[in-house]
Amino acid sequence: MFNKNFLNLEIKAIVNEIEKNGFFFYESALSKNFIKAILKDCNSEDISLNKNSLSGIRTKSQYYNTNVLALSKSFFNLCTSDFVLSLCNSFFKESEFRLKAYRYYETYSANSMQWHNDTKTSDKFLDIKGLIFIVYINDVFDGEFQYINGSHINSKKFKKNDFTKEELKKEYGEKNIISFKGKRGSLIIYNTAGIHRAKPSLNKINHARKSLFFQVDLSNNSESIILNPSFIDKSKEDVLNFL
Repeated sequence: MFNKNFLNLEIKAIVNEIEKNGFFFYESALSKNFIKAILKDCNSEDISLNKNSLSGIRTKSQYYNTNVLALSKSFFNLCTSDFVLSLCNSFFKESEFRLKAYRYYETYSANSMQWHNDTKTSDKFLDIKGLIFIVYINDVFDGEFQYINGSHINSKKFKKNDFTKEELKKEYGEKNIISFKGKRGSLIIYNTAGIHRAKPSLNKINHARKSLFFQVDLSNNSESIILNPSFIDKSKEDVLNFL
């Protein structure tokens, strides 16, 4: 699943980087076989009409599927991996972290995403400690993920989740915007308090950024999970607690 060089990294060093800058990025962290399996399991062309199956949702600007824990053993293995659980243990420093949200998605050129952070519930802003993991499923050199370096430290003072370009330019300056272009299999992990977005695509015809996403935090406001029970090893209490 993970490439060998990536697994040689120390968890503590990754956490230190997230705590300092708000993010960690590693190009081609996931193997080609993992990417191939995800593309087989999460096909955006598989829109099920009058079928007894789980499919995704297509809008003008995105396709997304929130049923990947029922569809893909590969995705299940990723988000419940020893790496993810060890990193979360080190970052949160407690055992009550939970899988909050997850999906496979494709972002198209019509998408226009506002700068925002993800310390929120369905009702309001909350100061919730959390992490988000993103994996690029195709090469992304247009419409890539962007993050404002260091914004995780003080964004909560605004007590809101959405921001205008003018607000961010005044508070942080354009030099602190980090763009994450990368090959398929690239991994981004970031503090949910940091301000981020998908950069608007310059290619208005063929652009599609294919990604995996999952969020972990300390709240009890998680999305409902549809899970294939055959994926679970019941002897792993930490995984059961995580889900």
